[in-house]
Amino acid sequence: MSRPLLSMAMMVRDEEAFLEGALMSAKLLCDELVVVDTGSTDRTVEIARDLGARVSFFPWCDDFSAARNETLRQARGQWVAVLDADERLICPHPDALRAMLAPGPDFPFEGLSLPVLNVTLDGQTISTFQSVRIFGNDPERLAYVGRVHNQLRSLDPAHPKIQARVFLDVHVIHYGYDKRVYRDRKKAERSLPLIEASMRDSPREPRWRYYLGREYALLGRTEEAAAQYAEGLALAWTQLRNGGSADFLSELLAGGLEAAAGLGAPDAALLNLATEHLRLFGSDADVWLAVAMQLRRLKLPLDALRCIDQAQAALALPTQHATVYSSLRAQPLRLPEERGHTLVALKRYAEAYDVFHRVIAAKSNDTPGWPELLNLACGLALDLGDAARLPDLLDRLVGRHDTSLDMVWVALEHTASDRERARALFERLRAASTRVQQTPEAEVWAARLGAS
Repeated sequence: MSRPLLSMAMMVRDEEAFLEGALMSAKLLCDELVVVDTGSTDRTVEIARDLGARVSFFPWCDDFSAARNETLRQARGQWVAVLDADERLICPHPDALRAMLAPGPDFPFEGLSLPVLNVTLDGQTISTFQSVRIFGNDPERLAYVGRVHNQLRSLDPAHPKIQARVFLDVHVIHYGYDKRVYRDRKKAERSLPLIEASMRDSPREPRWRYYLGREYALLGRTEEAAAQYAEGLALAWTQLRNGGSADFLSELLAGGLEAAAGLGAPDAALLNLATEHLRLFGSDADVWLAVAMQLRRLKLPLDALRCIDQAQAALALPTQHATVYSSLRAQPLRLPEERGHTLVALKRYAEAYDVFHRVIAAKSNDTPGWPELLNLACGLALDLGDAARLPDLLDRLVGRHDTSLDMVWVALEHTASDRERARALFERLRAASTRVQQTPEAEVWAARLGAS
Protein backbone atom coordinates (compact mmCIF):
# COMPACT_ATOMS: atom_id res chain seq x y z
CA MET A 1 0.00 0.00 0.00
CA SER A 2 1.10 3.58 -0.62
CA ARG A 3 0.17 4.64 2.91
CA PRO A 4 2.74 4.21 5.69
CA LEU A 5 1.87 1.53 8.22
CA LEU A 6 2.30 3.65 11.37
CA SER A 7 2.41 7.43 11.85
CA MET A 8 3.42 9.22 15.02
CA ALA A 9 1.18 12.22 15.77
CA MET A 10 2.35 14.92 18.20
CA MET A 11 1.23 18.43 19.14
CA VAL A 12 3.92 20.75 20.53
CA ARG A 13 4.65 24.18 21.88
CA ASP A 14 8.09 25.31 23.11
CA GLU A 15 9.40 21.77 23.56
CA GLU A 16 13.07 22.15 22.59
CA ALA A 17 14.23 20.57 25.87
CA PHE A 18 12.35 17.30 25.33
CA LEU A 19 11.46 17.00 21.67
CA GLU A 20 14.58 15.29 20.33
CA GLY A 21 14.31 12.37 22.76
CA ALA A 22 10.64 11.85 21.95
CA LEU A 23 11.15 11.88 18.18
CA MET A 24 14.16 9.59 18.37
CA SER A 25 12.17 7.05 20.38
CA ALA A 26 9.33 7.19 17.84
CA LYS A 27 11.68 6.87 14.87
CA LEU A 28 12.50 3.33 15.93
CA LEU A 29 8.86 2.27 15.49
CA CYS A 30 7.07 4.66 13.16
CA ASP A 31 7.21 5.22 9.40
CA GLU A 32 6.21 8.87 9.62
CA LEU A 33 6.65 11.64 12.20
CA VAL A 34 3.90 14.28 12.25
CA VAL A 35 4.35 17.38 14.43
CA VAL A 36 1.73 20.11 14.78
CA ASP A 37 3.06 23.29 16.38
CA THR A 38 0.67 25.49 18.37
CA GLY A 39 2.83 28.59 18.71
CA SER A 40 6.43 27.80 19.65
CA THR A 41 8.90 30.65 20.13
CA ASP A 42 11.97 28.45 20.68
CA ARG A 43 13.79 25.93 18.44
CA THR A 44 10.97 23.35 18.50
CA VAL A 45 10.09 23.59 14.81
CA GLU A 46 13.75 23.53 13.74
CA ILE A 47 14.47 20.43 15.82
CA ALA A 48 11.39 18.63 14.48
CA ARG A 49 12.35 19.31 10.86
CA ASP A 50 15.99 18.35 11.45
CA LEU A 51 14.83 14.95 12.71
CA GLY A 52 12.66 14.33 9.65
CA ALA A 53 9.24 15.29 11.00
CA ARG A 54 6.59 16.81 8.77
CA VAL A 55 5.61 20.04 10.55
CA SER A 56 2.36 21.98 10.27
CA PHE A 57 0.81 24.74 12.38
CA PHE A 58 -2.40 25.15 14.34
CA PRO A 59 -3.37 28.19 16.47
CA TRP A 60 -3.80 27.42 20.18
CA CYS A 61 -7.43 27.80 21.32
CA ASP A 62 -7.40 26.53 24.94
CA ASP A 63 -8.49 23.09 23.78
CA PHE A 64 -6.07 20.18 23.73
CA SER A 65 -8.48 17.99 21.76
CA ALA A 66 -8.73 20.51 18.94
CA ALA A 67 -4.95 20.50 18.54
CA ARG A 68 -4.69 16.74 18.99
CA ASN A 69 -7.32 16.13 16.31
CA GLU A 70 -5.35 18.28 13.89
CA THR A 71 -2.40 15.92 14.34
CA LEU A 72 -4.67 13.02 13.34
CA ARG A 73 -5.79 14.86 10.24
CA GLN A 74 -2.17 15.41 9.23
CA ALA A 75 -1.15 11.75 9.72
CA ARG A 76 -1.16 9.52 6.63
CA GLY A 77 -0.52 6.08 8.14
CA GLN A 78 -2.99 3.21 8.39
CA TRP A 79 -2.41 3.37 12.13
CA VAL A 80 -1.47 6.32 14.31
CA ALA A 81 0.60 6.41 17.52
CA VAL A 82 -0.06 9.43 19.73
CA LEU A 83 2.88 10.82 21.71
CA ASP A 84 3.74 14.02 23.55
CA ALA A 85 7.14 15.73 23.49
CA ASP A 86 7.81 14.92 27.16
CA GLU A 87 7.15 11.23 26.52
CA ARG A 88 9.18 8.33 25.13
CA LEU A 89 7.98 5.20 23.33
CA ILE A 90 9.78 2.16 24.75
CA CYS A 91 9.59 -1.02 22.67
CA PRO A 92 12.28 -3.70 23.03
CA HIS A 93 10.82 -5.71 20.11
CA PRO A 94 9.55 -3.45 17.30
CA ASP A 95 8.67 -6.42 15.11
CA ALA A 96 6.24 -7.67 17.74
CA LEU A 97 4.42 -4.33 17.65
CA ARG A 98 4.23 -4.20 13.87
CA ALA A 99 2.85 -7.73 13.82
CA MET A 100 -0.07 -6.46 15.92
CA LEU A 101 -0.97 -3.84 13.31
CA ALA A 102 -3.12 -6.08 11.15
CA PRO A 103 -6.62 -4.60 10.65
CA GLY A 104 -9.35 -6.76 12.17
CA PRO A 105 -13.11 -6.83 11.55
CA ASP A 106 -13.71 -3.65 13.60
CA PHE A 107 -11.02 -1.55 11.91
CA PRO A 108 -10.51 1.41 12.27
CA PHE A 109 -12.25 1.18 15.66
CA GLU A 110 -9.40 -0.91 17.02
CA GLY A 111 -6.46 0.07 19.16
CA LEU A 112 -3.69 -0.97 21.50
CA SER A 113 -3.87 0.07 25.15
CA LEU A 114 -0.34 0.73 26.42
CA PRO A 115 0.99 1.23 29.95
CA VAL A 116 1.91 4.88 30.56
CA LEU A 117 4.42 5.47 33.36
CA ASN A 118 4.61 8.93 34.90
CA VAL A 119 8.22 9.12 36.05
CA THR A 120 10.66 11.60 37.55
CA LEU A 121 13.71 12.71 35.62
CA ASP A 122 15.82 10.22 37.60
CA GLY A 123 13.55 7.36 36.57
CA GLN A 124 11.34 6.89 39.63
CA THR A 125 7.77 5.88 38.82
CA ILE A 126 5.13 8.24 40.20
CA SER A 127 2.03 6.50 38.87
CA THR A 128 0.84 4.36 35.97
CA PHE A 129 -2.27 3.99 33.87
CA GLN A 130 -3.42 2.34 30.65
CA SER A 131 -4.11 4.46 27.57
CA VAL A 132 -5.13 3.71 24.00
CA ARG A 133 -2.16 5.25 22.18
CA ILE A 134 -2.13 3.29 18.90
CA PHE A 135 -5.32 3.02 16.85
CA GLY A 136 -6.76 2.98 13.36
CA ASN A 137 -6.27 6.25 11.52
CA ASP A 138 -9.66 7.64 10.50
CA PRO A 139 -10.01 11.22 11.80
CA GLU A 140 -13.53 11.55 10.45
CA ARG A 141 -14.76 8.74 12.70
CA LEU A 142 -12.22 8.69 15.56
CA ALA A 143 -11.34 11.85 17.46
CA TYR A 144 -10.40 13.25 20.84
CA VAL A 145 -12.89 14.99 23.12
CA GLY A 146 -12.38 17.19 26.19
CA ARG A 147 -10.51 20.45 26.47
CA VAL A 148 -7.84 18.85 28.71
CA HIS A 149 -6.79 15.25 29.50
CA ASN A 150 -8.59 14.41 26.28
CA GLN A 151 -10.01 10.97 25.54
CA LEU A 152 -10.30 9.10 22.27
CA ARG A 153 -13.91 8.56 21.15
CA SER A 154 -15.76 7.04 18.23
CA LEU A 155 -17.85 9.57 16.29
CA ASP A 156 -19.76 6.83 14.46
CA PRO A 157 -23.05 5.77 16.17
CA ALA A 158 -22.81 2.42 14.40
CA HIS A 159 -19.50 1.71 16.16
CA PRO A 160 -19.80 3.34 19.60
CA LYS A 161 -16.87 1.48 21.17
CA ILE A 162 -13.19 1.23 20.35
CA GLN A 163 -11.97 -2.35 20.64
CA ALA A 164 -8.73 -1.92 22.59
CA ARG A 165 -6.30 -4.76 23.26
CA VAL A 166 -3.92 -4.44 26.19
CA PHE A 167 -0.37 -4.62 24.82
CA LEU A 168 2.37 -4.61 27.46
CA ASP A 169 5.37 -5.10 25.15
CA VAL A 170 5.32 -1.35 24.47
CA HIS A 171 5.07 1.32 27.13
CA VAL A 172 5.20 5.10 27.30
CA ILE A 173 7.47 7.02 29.68
CA HIS A 174 6.10 10.45 30.65
CA TYR A 175 8.32 13.04 32.38
CA GLY A 176 5.80 15.88 32.64
CA TYR A 177 4.86 15.24 36.28
CA ASP A 178 8.39 15.41 37.60
CA LYS A 179 8.01 18.26 40.11
CA ARG A 180 10.86 20.29 38.68
CA VAL A 181 9.62 19.86 35.09
CA TYR A 182 6.07 20.63 36.18
CA ARG A 183 7.19 23.82 37.92
CA ASP A 184 9.61 25.05 35.28
CA ARG A 185 7.15 24.54 32.45
CA LYS A 186 4.35 26.21 34.45
CA LYS A 187 1.97 23.43 33.55
CA ALA A 188 -0.49 24.33 36.30
CA GLU A 189 -1.09 27.75 34.77
CA ARG A 190 -2.27 26.06 31.60
CA SER A 191 -3.93 22.89 32.89
CA LEU A 192 -5.58 23.83 36.18
CA PRO A 193 -8.17 26.30 34.78
CA LEU A 194 -9.11 23.81 32.06
CA ILE A 195 -9.51 20.95 34.56
CA GLU A 196 -11.62 23.12 36.87
CA ALA A 197 -13.81 24.14 33.93
CA SER A 198 -14.19 20.50 32.86
CA MET A 199 -15.20 19.49 36.38
CA ARG A 200 -17.85 22.22 36.44
CA ASP A 201 -19.17 20.87 33.15
CA SER A 202 -19.15 17.22 34.34
CA PRO A 203 -19.26 17.23 38.15
CA ARG A 204 -20.25 13.55 38.40
CA GLU A 205 -17.24 12.19 36.49
CA PRO A 206 -14.63 10.73 38.88
CA ARG A 207 -11.78 11.36 36.46
CA TRP A 208 -11.98 15.14 36.86
CA ARG A 209 -11.73 14.74 40.64
CA TYR A 210 -8.63 12.61 40.11
CA TYR A 211 -7.01 15.08 37.73
CA LEU A 212 -7.83 18.02 39.98
CA GLY A 213 -6.50 16.17 43.04
CA ARG A 214 -3.30 15.37 41.20
CA GLU A 215 -2.79 19.00 40.19
CA TYR A 216 -3.33 20.13 43.78
CA ALA A 217 -0.87 17.48 45.01
CA LEU A 218 1.76 18.67 42.54
CA LEU A 219 1.23 22.22 43.77
CA GLY A 220 1.67 21.14 47.39
CA ARG A 221 -2.01 21.79 48.21
CA THR A 222 -2.33 18.45 49.98
CA GLU A 223 -5.56 19.04 51.91
CA GLU A 224 -7.36 20.12 48.75
CA ALA A 225 -5.92 17.11 46.91
CA ALA A 226 -7.19 14.74 49.62
CA ALA A 227 -10.66 16.29 49.42
CA GLN A 228 -10.82 15.84 45.64
CA TYR A 229 -9.65 12.24 45.84
CA ALA A 230 -12.30 11.52 48.48
CA GLU A 231 -15.05 13.06 46.33
CA GLY A 232 -13.83 11.12 43.31
CA LEU A 233 -13.77 7.83 45.22
CA ALA A 234 -17.35 8.33 46.36
CA LEU A 235 -18.43 8.95 42.75
CA ALA A 236 -16.40 6.02 41.40
CA TRP A 237 -17.81 3.56 43.93
CA THR A 238 -21.35 4.74 43.20
CA GLN A 239 -20.77 4.09 39.50
CA LEU A 240 -19.30 0.65 40.18
CA ARG A 241 -22.17 -0.41 42.44
CA ASN A 242 -24.65 0.75 39.80
CA GLY A 243 -23.06 -1.50 37.21
CA GLY A 244 -20.66 1.03 35.73
CA SER A 245 -16.94 0.77 35.12
CA ALA A 246 -14.15 1.02 37.69
CA ASP A 247 -12.28 3.69 35.72
CA PHE A 248 -9.90 5.75 37.87
CA LEU A 249 -10.76 3.84 41.03
CA SER A 250 -7.23 2.53 41.48
CA GLU A 251 -5.69 5.93 40.71
CA LEU A 252 -8.02 7.72 43.14
CA LEU A 253 -7.19 5.23 45.89
CA ALA A 254 -3.45 5.51 45.39
CA GLY A 255 -3.69 9.31 45.28
CA GLY A 256 -5.88 9.43 48.36
CA LEU A 257 -3.56 7.18 50.34
CA GLU A 258 -0.55 9.27 49.34
CA ALA A 259 -2.34 12.50 50.31
CA ALA A 260 -3.30 11.01 53.67
CA ALA A 261 0.33 10.08 54.25
CA GLY A 262 1.38 13.62 53.32
CA LEU A 263 -1.01 14.99 55.92
CA GLY A 264 0.43 12.61 58.51
CA ALA A 265 -3.01 11.21 59.19
CA PRO A 266 -3.69 7.68 57.87
CA ASP A 267 -7.37 7.49 57.01
CA ALA A 268 -9.26 4.43 58.32
CA ALA A 269 -12.21 5.04 55.97
CA LEU A 270 -9.84 5.20 53.02
CA LEU A 271 -8.22 1.95 54.09
CA ASN A 272 -11.66 0.32 54.23
CA LEU A 273 -12.30 1.44 50.65
CA ALA A 274 -8.92 0.11 49.60
CA THR A 275 -9.73 -3.22 51.26
CA GLU A 276 -12.96 -3.45 49.29
CA HIS A 277 -11.13 -2.53 46.10
CA LEU A 278 -8.60 -5.30 46.70
CA ARG A 279 -11.40 -7.79 47.35
CA LEU A 280 -12.70 -7.06 43.85
CA PHE A 281 -9.38 -6.45 42.08
CA GLY A 282 -6.88 -8.52 44.02
CA SER A 283 -4.09 -8.29 41.44
CA ASP A 284 -3.59 -4.53 41.89
CA ALA A 285 -0.07 -4.64 43.33
CA ASP A 286 0.23 -0.85 43.59
CA VAL A 287 -2.79 -0.57 45.88
CA TRP A 288 -1.56 -3.49 48.00
CA LEU A 289 1.70 -1.59 48.51
CA ALA A 290 -0.06 1.72 49.27
CA VAL A 291 -2.20 -0.03 51.89
CA ALA A 292 0.88 -1.71 53.38
CA MET A 293 2.61 1.64 53.80
CA GLN A 294 -0.44 3.11 55.53
CA LEU A 295 -0.75 0.13 57.86
CA ARG A 296 2.89 0.48 58.84
CA ARG A 297 2.25 4.14 59.69
CA LEU A 298 -0.73 3.02 61.77
CA LYS A 299 1.68 0.75 63.70
CA LEU A 300 0.10 -2.42 62.29
CA PRO A 301 3.26 -3.94 60.78
CA LEU A 302 2.04 -7.55 60.70
CA ASP A 303 -0.96 -6.56 58.60
CA ALA A 304 1.37 -4.44 56.46
CA LEU A 305 3.62 -7.43 55.84
CA ARG A 306 0.66 -9.52 54.70
CA CYS A 307 -0.21 -6.79 52.17
CA ILE A 308 3.38 -6.78 50.90
CA ASP A 309 3.12 -10.53 50.38
CA GLN A 310 -0.12 -9.98 48.44
CA ALA A 311 1.57 -7.35 46.28
CA GLN A 312 4.40 -9.79 45.57
CA ALA A 313 1.88 -12.48 44.63
CA ALA A 314 0.10 -10.06 42.27
CA LEU A 315 3.40 -9.24 40.57
CA ALA A 316 4.09 -12.95 40.11
CA LEU A 317 0.96 -13.31 37.97
CA PRO A 318 1.46 -13.35 34.19
CA THR A 319 0.79 -9.83 32.93
CA GLN A 320 -2.28 -10.92 30.98
CA HIS A 321 -3.95 -11.96 34.26
CA ALA A 322 -3.26 -8.70 36.12
CA THR A 323 -6.22 -6.31 36.37
CA VAL A 324 -3.96 -3.25 35.99
CA TYR A 325 -0.37 -2.58 34.99
CA SER A 326 1.73 -2.12 38.12
CA SER A 327 4.32 0.60 38.50
CA LEU A 328 6.27 -1.93 40.57
CA ARG A 329 7.22 -3.74 37.37
CA ALA A 330 9.17 -0.64 36.37
CA GLN A 331 10.40 0.11 39.90
CA PRO A 332 11.06 -3.32 41.40
CA LEU A 333 13.00 -2.22 44.49
CA ARG A 334 10.10 -0.34 46.07
CA LEU A 335 8.49 -3.52 47.37
CA PRO A 336 11.58 -5.10 49.02
CA GLU A 337 12.54 -1.72 50.46
CA GLU A 338 9.12 -1.42 52.10
CA ARG A 339 9.44 -5.02 53.28
CA GLY A 340 12.70 -4.10 55.02
CA HIS A 341 11.11 -1.13 56.80
CA THR A 342 8.19 -3.30 57.87
CA LEU A 343 10.49 -6.01 59.21
CA VAL A 344 12.26 -3.33 61.28
CA ALA A 345 8.88 -2.31 62.70
CA LEU A 346 8.30 -5.98 63.59
CA LYS A 347 11.76 -6.08 65.25
CA ARG A 348 12.83 -8.85 62.89
CA TYR A 349 16.17 -7.13 62.51
CA ALA A 350 18.28 -9.87 60.95
CA GLU A 351 15.71 -10.38 58.16
CA ALA A 352 15.46 -6.62 57.59
CA TYR A 353 19.24 -6.32 57.43
CA ASP A 354 19.43 -9.04 54.79
CA VAL A 355 16.71 -7.34 52.71
CA PHE A 356 18.41 -3.94 52.96
CA HIS A 357 21.71 -5.37 51.75
CA ARG A 358 20.03 -6.81 48.66
CA VAL A 359 18.36 -3.45 47.99
CA ILE A 360 21.61 -1.51 48.47
CA ALA A 361 23.39 -3.80 46.00
CA ALA A 362 20.77 -3.13 43.29
CA LYS A 363 19.64 0.43 44.03
CA SER A 364 20.95 3.18 41.74
CA ASN A 365 22.63 6.20 43.31
CA ASP A 366 20.16 8.75 41.92
CA THR A 367 17.01 7.20 43.43
CA PRO A 368 15.34 8.54 46.58
CA GLY A 369 15.28 6.87 49.98
CA TRP A 370 19.03 6.48 50.50
CA PRO A 371 19.35 8.48 53.77
CA GLU A 372 16.83 6.40 55.68
CA LEU A 373 18.04 3.18 54.09
CA LEU A 374 21.72 3.75 54.93
CA ASN A 375 21.04 4.93 58.45
CA LEU A 376 18.91 1.88 59.15
CA ALA A 377 21.48 -0.48 57.61
CA CYS A 378 24.33 1.06 59.63
CA GLY A 379 22.28 0.90 62.82
CA LEU A 380 21.44 -2.75 62.19
CA ALA A 381 25.09 -3.55 61.47
CA LEU A 382 25.99 -2.15 64.88
CA ASP A 383 23.15 -3.92 66.68
CA LEU A 384 23.87 -7.25 64.95
CA GLY A 385 27.64 -6.95 65.43
CA ASP A 386 28.49 -7.03 61.71
CA ALA A 387 31.93 -5.44 61.97
CA ALA A 388 32.92 -6.72 58.53
CA ARG A 389 30.29 -4.84 56.54
CA LEU A 390 29.90 -1.74 58.72
CA PRO A 391 32.86 0.21 57.22
CA ASP A 392 31.53 -0.19 53.66
CA LEU A 393 28.06 0.96 54.73
CA LEU A 394 29.55 4.00 56.44
CA ASP A 395 31.63 4.73 53.32
CA ARG A 396 28.41 4.88 51.33
CA LEU A 397 26.78 7.09 53.95
CA VAL A 398 29.56 9.69 54.13
CA GLY A 399 29.96 9.62 50.35
CA ARG A 400 26.53 11.14 49.83
CA HIS A 401 25.51 14.76 50.39
CA ASP A 402 21.94 14.03 51.47
CA THR A 403 22.67 11.91 54.54
CA SER A 404 23.21 13.00 58.12
CA LEU A 405 26.58 12.18 59.65
CA ASP A 406 25.05 11.35 63.04
CA MET A 407 25.44 7.62 62.42
CA VAL A 408 29.23 8.11 62.03
CA TRP A 409 29.53 9.39 65.57
CA VAL A 410 27.17 6.67 66.86
CA ALA A 411 29.37 4.02 65.18
CA LEU A 412 32.54 5.51 66.67
CA GLU A 413 30.97 5.62 70.13
CA HIS A 414 29.85 2.02 69.69
CA THR A 415 33.41 0.89 68.85
CA ALA A 416 35.27 3.24 71.19
CA SER A 417 36.08 0.47 73.67
CA ASP A 418 38.37 -0.99 70.98
CA ARG A 419 40.56 2.07 70.52
CA GLU A 420 42.60 0.75 67.57
CA ARG A 421 39.51 -0.34 65.66
CA ALA A 422 37.76 2.96 66.35
CA ARG A 423 40.78 4.97 65.24
CA ALA A 424 41.13 2.94 62.02
CA LEU A 425 37.43 3.49 61.27
CA PHE A 426 37.66 7.22 62.01
CA GLU A 427 40.74 7.72 59.84
CA ARG A 428 39.13 5.79 57.00
CA LEU A 429 35.96 7.91 57.07
CA ARG A 430 37.83 11.19 57.52
CA ALA A 431 40.03 10.39 54.50
CA ALA A 432 37.00 9.43 52.41
CA SER A 433 34.86 12.51 53.05
CA THR A 434 35.56 16.23 53.26
CA ARG A 435 32.21 16.51 55.02
CA VAL A 436 33.60 14.47 57.90
CA GLN A 437 36.84 16.46 57.92
CA GLN A 438 35.04 19.79 58.24
CA THR A 439 32.85 18.95 61.25
CA PRO A 440 33.60 20.02 64.83
CA GLU A 441 32.96 16.41 65.88
CA ALA A 442 35.93 15.28 63.77
CA GLU A 443 38.27 17.45 65.85
CA VAL A 444 36.83 16.02 69.06
CA TRP A 445 37.24 12.42 67.86
CA ALA A 446 40.77 13.06 66.51
CA ALA A 447 41.81 14.24 69.96
CA ARG A 448 39.96 11.45 71.73
CA LEU A 449 41.48 8.70 69.58
CA GLY A 450 44.91 10.23 69.17
CA ALA A 451 44.49 10.39 65.40
CA SER A 452 47.00 12.52 63.52
